[in-house]
Amino acid sequence: MEESHIIHDHDNNAEHRACLRKYLGRSNLSLRIDSKLKIQYQREVQYWKNVLLRVVEVVKFLSSKGLPFHGENEILGSTNNGNFLGCIELLCKFDPFIADHVARFGNKGKGVPSYLSSTKVDEFILLLANHVKTKIATEIKIATIKQKHTFFNQ
Repeated sequence: MEESHIIHDHDNNAEHRACLRKYLGRSNLSLRIDSKLKIQYQREVQYWKNVLLRVVEVVKFLSSKGLPFHGENEILGSTNNGNFLGCIELLCKFDPFIADHVARFGNKGKGVPSYLSSTKVDEFILLLANHVKTKIATEIKIATIKQKHTFFNQ
């Protein structure tokens, strides 16, 4: 018997179909034993995505204006904390989500993730800089190829 017929026969087997229905039923999130844990995990992931969205937008804004990020200290509420934390504080006035995040995680020190430290901000700056460099290099390569193609087709 040909291999494709064996697979076809297996897929159409009543016992296989019954097992597949059971598997799909058990993979339904509401029926799983870890459903609450999974939902909690999904909320946690969404929470940190929302934090990162705001932090990265502040990094992009300051970068696009060529402004310095850091001040004399990293203390939220200080007049000498720099442009990054100053922008975060400004956002707190209008964005309840980031205001709550800063209230819960701001000024906690090392070991408490907040994505507000100068170390993390510097990592985001490097990641964005590498992304920009890659994009520029790609655009140069494409322009060079187009130029060569135009030259040879004249």
